Amino acid sequence: MSQLNPFQLLRLEHLAPSPTNPRKHFEPDALTDLATTIREHGVIEPIIVRTWPDEYDTPADRDERPLYEIIAGERRYRASLLTELEDIPALVRHLDTRQVLEIQIIENLQRRGVNELEEAEGYDLMMRSYGYTADQLAEKVGKSRAYIYGRLKLTALCEAARQAFREGKLDASRALLVARIPGAKLQQQALKEIAEGYGGPMPYREAARHIQNRYMLKLKEAPFETADAFLLVTAGACTTCPQRAQGQGDGRHLPPPDERRADVERPG
Repeated sequence: MSQLNPFQLLRLEHLAPSPTNPRKHFEPDALTDLATTIREHGVIEPIIVRTWPDEYDTPADRDERPLYEIIAGERRYRASLLTELEDIPALVRHLDTRQVLEIQIIENLQRRGVNELEEAEGYDLMMRSYGYTADQLAEKVGKSRAYIYGRLKLTALCEAARQAFREGKLDASRALLVARIPGAKLQQQALKEIAEGYGGPMPYREAARHIQNRYMLKLKEAPFETADAFLLVTAGACTTCPQRAQGQGDGRHLPPPDERRADVERPG
């Protein structure tokens, strides 16, 4: 990793967010507060960028290709757009895609405001694209292997459940319960039951019992055809499952047996 200059002032119009940044949601009020600080004091910490890669397409919301990809500091960039500033201090780096992902996952995800789903998607991307193991990720981010596996369970959420999480209708502990259920259709059914069944979220302990009893515990009483080989494309029928993975697909992110109960974050 080399550095072209200590830092440069780059035009905001020449920058664009990284398509691989796991952080997708930025609180409007927090951006407004940061913009106020930037107006008074400027951007104190330079953002990190690299030259926009040739293999990247032009972003859909842009008429021209940007000159630089924002690797770290998108929040500062977005807040600066709310001010009258035209430039932002930036460190321009020579980075390959693997290095970019490491910065985004390891540095960005440890900053305030990154939610559990974004963190999970970041870990999943590093494992799928670059062969990282849970142990390697745990060492890099200073967490336990069980913590990494727990986050990865969130990648099993269907899109409806992910959207409910982003909108604050489903917290991390209940999201992990829903993620254990096989298939989008059943997850949507459970989501409606625990998030809206009583005019509001079902209490955590009740939600855990409900999902365990209705979807996980008794195959004969499950509200779906357990012998259906197409129940979950990558897993097949429940009745022939050798892993007893409880709807966790092909076991790609299934932790060792002694860690499988450590994946649900119970509220205190």
